[in-house]
Amino acid sequence: MEIIMKNMNFDFQQIIEGSLNANIILDDRIIVYANKASKLLLGYNENDEILGKRFDQFLHPEFHSICKERLRRVTENMEIAPLMEQKMFQKDGSEIDVEIMAIPYKHSNNKMMSQIVVRDITEKKHAQHLIMQTEKLSLIGELAAGIVHDIRNPITAIKGFLQLLKAEIANNTYN
Repeated sequence: MEIIMKNMNFDFQQIIEGSLNANIILDDRIIVYANKASKLLLGYNENDEILGKRFDQFLHPEFHSICKERLRRVTENMEIAPLMEQKMFQKDGSEIDVEIMAIPYKHSNNKMMSQIVVRDITEKKHAQHLIMQTEKLSLIGELAAGIVHDIRNPITAIKGFLQLLKAEIANNTYN
């Protein structure tokens, strides 16, 4: 296996560029690399529109302090920051739901950086919302059916009693 691995020359740059997840390399929260999926996710056409910018500017403000702390732990303690749901902004200002994880990245000059992997979950969140709405409607339907059943039973008894009462009034007898 070792011989096979030595004979294979993987082009990891090409693998990362072809990834469906956004991969971003940060040097102290400054974007120094972004793959094609990153540009698509954020709505940019060119790398130079993203490179050199602070990663924070793409994050929703409520996640700035969390992101800062997670990135500090990644670069200082070489920890992996697990997937976390956050919100990001695209170039046009629209907000998207994402999952972000960060892992330590040691550059060839031995400088510690962060590799950020971002996955768009906007459609997943929308589908979950639709499922919840469907479940709510189903529950409302079941509740309505139960209420109708509970109301119909006493009404049926009253209706039956009224029919008996009509028949007995017609006969002028009531026992």
